[in-house]
Amino acid sequence: MTTDLDMSGYLDLFLQEGEEQLEILERELLLLERAPTPARIDLVFRAAHTLKGSS
Repeated sequence: MTTDLDMSGYLDLFLQEGEEQLEILERELLLLERAPTPARIDLVFRAAHTLKGSS
C-alpha cells in the first residue's frame, strides 16, 4: 500500500518559517555582539533550535 503525500505546502511553510528564524538569528546575533544578555542568548538558541527542528 502506497500513500502519495502532497509535500509542496510543507515546503512553502518550511521556507517561510526558515526565513523568519534566520532573520531573528541575524538580528539577535548583531545585537548580542553589542550588548550580550542572557535573554538575547536564549533567543539565539531558540531560533537555531526551531530552525533545526523544522528541517
